[in-house]
Amino acid sequence: MRPDIYIFNPDNDMALAKGGANYIAPAFAAQLTRDLEPLMAWVVPRDALLAVHDVAALRPWLDTLHDCHGLAVETISLDELPREGNFHPWGWSATLRRILIKRGVDAKCLPKEDVLACWRTLSHRRTSILFHEHMRREMSERFSPAPVELRTIDEVVTFASAHPDCYVKLPWSASGRGVWHVHDARGHDFLAWLGGGLSRYGSVLCEEGVERNLDFALEFQCHSHQTQVIGISLFNCDAHNQFSHAVVANDATLRRLIAAHYPRLNELEKALTRTVNAVIAPYYEGPLGVDLLLGLHNGEEVINPCVEVNLRMTMGMVTSQLGNRLMHGDRTATFKIGEANTAPPCSLPLTPILPGTRHTAWLEMLEINQKG
Repeated sequence: MRPDIYIFNPDNDMALAKGGANYIAPAFAAQLTRDLEPLMAWVVPRDALLAVHDVAALRPWLDTLHDCHGLAVETISLDELPREGNFHPWGWSATLRRILIKRGVDAKCLPKEDVLACWRTLSHRRTSILFHEHMRREMSERFSPAPVELRTIDEVVTFASAHPDCYVKLPWSASGRGVWHVHDARGHDFLAWLGGGLSRYGSVLCEEGVERNLDFALEFQCHSHQTQVIGISLFNCDAHNQFSHAVVANDATLRRLIAAHYPRLNELEKALTRTVNAVIAPYYEGPLGVDLLLGLHNGEEVINPCVEVNLRMTMGMVTSQLGNRLMHGDRTATFKIGEANTAPPCSLPLTPILPGTRHTAWLEMLEINQKG
């Protein structure tokens, strides 16, 4: 029987943005991958393998994880992958396929090139337009204006001038990168960035600004053309639309917190599941997350039913599993990623600090629920 093997490649969106199969991770992305790959130990299913760069270096920390939290995680070196297996990366790209084949993995175990090309197309931010259109058919609600795809500098400047504080987004980008919150539609820096983006991709997505009150996401799994909800997450973004931190709690508590601001959560979830089933599930196999936003647009409360869709694993899936594993009752914690040795003393480290580690993840909480 083929083993299930999980791979942490958080720079997958950068590989999709590059296109083709020859993306090379920049130094900062390679460092982040090495530092945070142990985070996957909290979410890898029992009997699966976690592929890591240095098995021996992680063994003492994994033993501690087992002793304190009952997590028995088996690892395998990225340099010693089996020829056959069921591979579950953070995200799929043509580059990852090429790398795995180069490391000896049989191509028949991996998605075909045309399938990966289809998944990359679905990952284009124009898919959010389809989500907006479909959600309007599925549910009667005050939704925010749908994004528009524009192809010239003049079109974008006209849009941005008509909609102050709008957002302009490149077709592919990661964690808020490639997103410009426009305050000056004719500013030199913005126009230079815009010109580069249009030259590279041929279009950008423009979206009217919403005064954010609540950022949350629904996490899904697509399998055999069907969609299943596998989690929910609640998080905060900074002024640049980049991830800041997440609230960690069990599923029931998160739903209660979100429903306090948006009572129609259950109805929204069903409508969004039908939308994923129609737009994504016929063509995609794997995990995905849909980011949503509750806020004010022209003084009226609206819901953005798809800020973006991520066809991959997400930090929301990680925090969802952490919450269900560690948070009992109404307890909550805060999930953060930062520089090594910056976590406060009362926090729970989620990744080890080893020689050369620059980044770490942790939970800020008063007490830790131990095994049992």
